[in-house]
Amino acid sequence: MTCDGFVTPESLLSEVKTSLRITTNDFDEGEIKPLIESAVEDMNRVGISVDASNPLHRMAIKHYCKGYFGDNQNQSVWQEAYASLRDALSFRKES
Repeated sequence: MTCDGFVTPESLLSEVKTSLRITTNDFDEGEIKPLIESAVEDMNRVGISVDASNPLHRMAIKHYCKGYFGDNQNQSVWQEAYASLRDALSFRKES
């Protein structure tokens, strides 16, 4: 994953944590960073060369994390949203 421009791994982590409404660092190493890595790997699997400066790629990563972090009643909604966005991105030639 590239981190061109203003997007660094730390800012992506911060953006994901904000979307999850997490304010502590307690889940960074054990759960959130592995979820980010899993999202990137899943996107790579379908041919998407993940670029963290692409807002749609960041949105897909956040959807993935919301779909698989913790246990909430909306997980399946976020998992479906991620899959739909990932699939749409995989059809784009510039992905």
